[in-house]
Amino acid sequence: MQNNLLTISIILLVSIFIANILILIYMFKQARIKNNHNSDLNANYLDLNFKFQLVITTLWVVGVAITTLGWNVKTQIVGELKSEILSDVKDDLGNLKGQAELLNLSYKESSNAINNIQNNLYNLENSTMQLIGKYDKLDNLLSERMMNIETILKIYIVPDIKLVNEDSTSHYDYKNLKPINSSNLPKFKKPPIVMIQTTAGALTFDIEKNTEEYIEIRPNMIHGEELYLTFWIVERE
Repeated sequence: MQNNLLTISIILLVSIFIANILILIYMFKQARIKNNHNSDLNANYLDLNFKFQLVITTLWVVGVAITTLGWNVKTQIVGELKSEILSDVKDDLGNLKGQAELLNLSYKESSNAINNIQNNLYNLENSTMQLIGKYDKLDNLLSERMMNIETILKIYIVPDIKLVNEDSTSHYDYKNLKPINSSNLPKFKKPPIVMIQTTAGALTFDIEKNTEEYIEIRPNMIHGEELYLTFWIVERE
């Protein structure tokens, strides 16, 4: 657009310059004709008008030169400023593009990390649920097996029995004992076989008396701490 305006301006100035040259040529011819007719007044007038038109033409030439030079300087300055601005803008756009790419990459990495964490949590939850299910099955199976011990082997397990007297005889009625594999101990027809397990592994007991209704035991040494026993009771036929 700027180049088109410059071209139009130069064409107009050149046209005016040519018109002034043609006017000067015409006036110069008229002056010669008037000189031939010996008219001093007309000769002076034409000479003055010729000089005036010459000055105007010269000013037009100078104006065209100044306009062209100024336009070129303006174009050069605008071009340099435009190039500098475009260079700065290009650098800024490059930096912004790089930052945007880094942010996009960070977002993708964060999104992938979050997805991985969610997948790991989901897998962990599934694994936990599977373990809980297996534990429940195992617990149910163990309970069934323990319940079957009563009918298969006639063995009753009574845990968490507190030792009443550490340095003397402790008395336990079978009717008060609660086995884990039965609601109650049966009424024994014969004194059952009793095996005693304790939290103090090295401590043993003497069975002082064992009947169909109760058992009396005494530890073979003083332990000095609170003890809990487990009775393994086998029914005799």
